[in-house]
Amino acid sequence: TYVLSTGIRQYRGVRLTSTGIAYPSGSTARLAILGILISSGSTSSTSIDRVGTVQLDGIAKIEAEASTMATGDAFSVSTAGAAVVPSANDFVCGRVVNGSSGGANRILTVALSPLGSTVIPT
Repeated sequence: TYVLSTGIRQYRGVRLTSTGIAYPSGSTARLAILGILISSGSTSSTSIDRVGTVQLDGIAKIEAEASTMATGDAFSVSTAGAAVVPSANDFVCGRVVNGSSGGANRILTVALSPLGSTVIPT
């Protein structure tokens, strides 16, 4: 378990910072993630020292942004921690096990890659 930053949602990709768990942001967007938050999130803006459980490997669930993500596709994460189709130089966080198309906020099943996996070539 890790201390959560405020506003972190369940089934989103997260990274470890000096103050706890946060979404990938700024220059760390679409880079390596620690894993996926599987416990309930911290949607309150006053979440002080709330802890969460992060899944580091294996088969997991992740919330997706609005795009088609087919079974077998690689995925990366947005600055909000949602699964997205990777672009050039994006970090590949894993593969989609149960893909779908449609709007944002749907839940996909994915196989997480070990930390240090490949980057999509330019």
